[in-house]
Amino acid sequence: MAAGNQVFIGVDIGGTKIGVNGIDGARKPLSGEWTEVPSNSHIGPGATVQQIVVGLKTFLSRMGMTMDQVSGLGVDSPGPADINGRIERSANMHPDWEGFQLRDRTEDAIVKEVGRSVPVVYENDCNAAGLWESFVGDPSGKEVMFLLAPGTGLGGGIVINGRLLRG
Repeated sequence: MAAGNQVFIGVDIGGTKIGVNGIDGARKPLSGEWTEVPSNSHIGPGATVQQIVVGLKTFLSRMGMTMDQVSGLGVDSPGPADINGRIERSANMHPDWEGFQLRDRTEDAIVKEVGRSVPVVYENDCNAAGLWESFVGDPSGKEVMFLLAPGTGLGGGIVINGRLLRG
């Protein structure tokens, strides 16, 4: 990949691991495999944010890329949260997660690490998975798809013409 090409990185936070991958400007996945690092979510949200930075750096190194190529970062997490990434109370999460501003704190950590602003957006994990699968299935963005994700709860995401349906 040429140094000037911009990429968009996705960070999937789970209970035990963080997965990192991305897409290029043509919506094509950068890698067929996700780079994984421990999430340390059982320690608390600060430890997880540190691991987001570790995962990002590990992924970029593996891909032969630099942070200068990153145009934006998307972060997702399981459990209840508002659209801005403020985590709500959940019985299966460390108590320090309640009220944690995941999007804002991740953005702060990235700025501190790279010395420039990188836009960070938040989405719940099922919506993010649906969006990712739509990129893999149809990079042109014309696909209509629904992803159902059974797990501890039941979640899903709907993507229409490359855009996430919310509400």
